[in-house]
Amino acid sequence: MNNISKIRSVYKREGLFSLLQKSALYIISPFMPYLIGLLDYAFQNNKNLVLFGSKAGRGYDGNSMYTYEHILSSENNLEPVYMIRDENLYKSLREQEKPVAKLRSLKGAYLLVRADTACHSDGLTDIAAEEGWVPQGTTIVYLRHGEPVKFGNKCFSKEEIRQRRLKNDYFITTSRYMIDIYKKYSTFNINSYQVTGYPRNDILFTEDNDGIKEKIGVNSYDNILLYAPTKRLEDRWEDCLCLFPFFDYDSEKLQDLLKQTNTLLLIRLHYKDSTKLDTEWRRELQKEIKDLLTISHIELANQNQVNETNKLLPYVDALVTDYSSIYHDFLLLDRPLAFIPYDYEKFNSKVGFKYDYFENLPGHCLDSYEDFEEFLYNFISNEDQYLEDRRELCEKIHKYQDGDSSARVTELIKDI
Repeated sequence: MNNISKIRSVYKREGLFSLLQKSALYIISPFMPYLIGLLDYAFQNNKNLVLFGSKAGRGYDGNSMYTYEHILSSENNLEPVYMIRDENLYKSLREQEKPVAKLRSLKGAYLLVRADTACHSDGLTDIAAEEGWVPQGTTIVYLRHGEPVKFGNKCFSKEEIRQRRLKNDYFITTSRYMIDIYKKYSTFNINSYQVTGYPRNDILFTEDNDGIKEKIGVNSYDNILLYAPTKRLEDRWEDCLCLFPFFDYDSEKLQDLLKQTNTLLLIRLHYKDSTKLDTEWRRELQKEIKDLLTISHIELANQNQVNETNKLLPYVDALVTDYSSIYHDFLLLDRPLAFIPYDYEKFNSKVGFKYDYFENLPGHCLDSYEDFEEFLYNFISNEDQYLEDRRELCEKIHKYQDGDSSARVTELIKDI
């Protein structure tokens, strides 16, 4: 699309005022970090103004959303504003009368200058159009988007980790055990890590308020099994994700098993796989998904069906995964887990793990389809041989096992 077409598109979609505003920002963008720096020096921060964002302004989810929602619904003096890049999401939240602002707007730049604190889940572009737009005087709280076993020190150089630490003033986490692990990566101020628990896990302790039961049809089945593997990235892996990598896998046996036990198997891909399923590299995964969906008791539960994975978990009887952070969250529900770590060696060499994966595995390791069947029958018959392992890891990972993490993060923000 050429520049004239882009101008026409913005004008038709957003109107003349938005077009003029975006044009002005485009012109002054190269000077914006210096301009914001000067304004930050000139203006006094609003101690109550707190900015939130996620997924580079394209998401409304995770720890940022749950903390923001908690502040809006509770009695306090804080003034939360959610920073948005996506136009449709912005309009949707405005219609709900939620305080929001566009990242790339004069209002967004003004709020950056005035805010005393800003909270993000993924990176500084959650709260600013460019990283360089974030004022030096703003206190940055990294709410993070999960606590996975994967992504050890093989993912980033020590300098990259050091720079990430420098860009954030506070990090929330789930336990002292996790803080001790982070110490291995680089030196940092121990007080920058705050054990609050993750706000996104609060929903595990609440009643259904988003129609999830109806969306996944839990009342039609005796058992709900969720299979949620982590992503595989094209630039690191030769092969895409394989859901059933077993030599003895038989789709007819799987169909008979699910029907016989009246079990619904929900498959939820990582959004980086589900949103790029039509790429050439994921052709085999796309074919596998298509074949699996011919089985009556298998359904997809991706982001367009349920936007937040944790909204699903309370209605799931057992979880199958690999190295996804979802199993750390699922520990809080104290329900059976199984793992398919078929490419563990690749993950260990290319990504690394925060702690010994197999030594702390809180569930069945499935090496064959026969193992998968055995796991299903075991949890249906309440044979829970990994109960103690599960609870032991939960005690390590989660200091708090309640639905009050949003409240604790809110208190942290107020005390900063």
